[in-house]
Amino acid sequence: ELEQISRRVPDDTSGEPNSTIFTMNGVRFHYDSAGGQKTGAFLDQRENYAAAAQYARGEALDVFCYQGGFALHLAPHCSKVAGVDSSRPALEIADRNSTRLPEMSDTAARSEDAVAAAKVLAFPRSSATPQARPQELADPVPSQPRILEAPEIPAPPPALGGILIGAAHDEGRRGGEDSRVRPASVRRRLLALMVDGLTVVSAFALAAEIFWRITRIRPPLAQLTVLGTVGPVVLWAVYQYLLVVYAGKTPGLWLASLEMVGLDGSAVTRSQRRWRVLASFLSLASLGLGYVWALMEADSFSWHDRMSGTCLVLKPDWQAH
Repeated sequence: ELEQISRRVPDDTSGEPNSTIFTMNGVRFHYDSAGGQKTGAFLDQRENYAAAAQYARGEALDVFCYQGGFALHLAPHCSKVAGVDSSRPALEIADRNSTRLPEMSDTAARSEDAVAAAKVLAFPRSSATPQARPQELADPVPSQPRILEAPEIPAPPPALGGILIGAAHDEGRRGGEDSRVRPASVRRRLLALMVDGLTVVSAFALAAEIFWRITRIRPPLAQLTVLGTVGPVVLWAVYQYLLVVYAGKTPGLWLASLEMVGLDGSAVTRSQRRWRVLASFLSLASLGLGYVWALMEADSFSWHDRMSGTCLVLKPDWQAH
């Protein structure tokens, strides 16, 4: 009727029974192919029916129950179930379906409840229509508007520990004037670097000599050039990582009487030492610009000093001299 389509009985059901009984999740339902809206089965809700029955307890209310799909599944598990629908023919079929539940008894009382439940939705549809509000002007502002000061939001920390580019009187001096420590002289740090470099090159040359004496194999010149360049670099990286991270010092630092501290003078952690070694690789990979930076900055901090928040200083006993 709502779709304005004439009601007729299909030709293929003429002379045949129009009603039957089908079972879904163990619940038996009445089916009429020639009456009602659709079939009332709602097979797409089959799993939802079973899930609702699994968790059902106490009293239950099936709103818009139609022919009692949810209500009949909940009935064996609840002390009381009420079905609500605006269609009286649908509730009558739901009542007939309920008589097929072995757990349900007292058919008269159940039928009376269903009719009462049907009256719950017997209200005019106009009551759900929102009331139109007349157009009104907004109330005037009772007082003068106030200008509120927004809270100051601190800037996020810089990346990689961080190298900041700013005014020379502000950021450029933060390691010297604001810090409690000053790094050791570039000359002394260069001495430690040269000692460590000489140690690595000597160890590589010794290993190459031992390999040649044992195997008597002399690689081609091109291959020898690559090995002579890449080998010391790899050995240098392993040497720096193992000694700095796990021992906290190298032979070069020991001979130059240098130790590693935080920029505020505190003791450094293994994590800070690891980050310093990785940052030193970046300083070296940029054609050594990270090391050269210590010659150009007023406080003589290199890139990896800034990135890791650590620096090399003279040991206290040497500072006294």
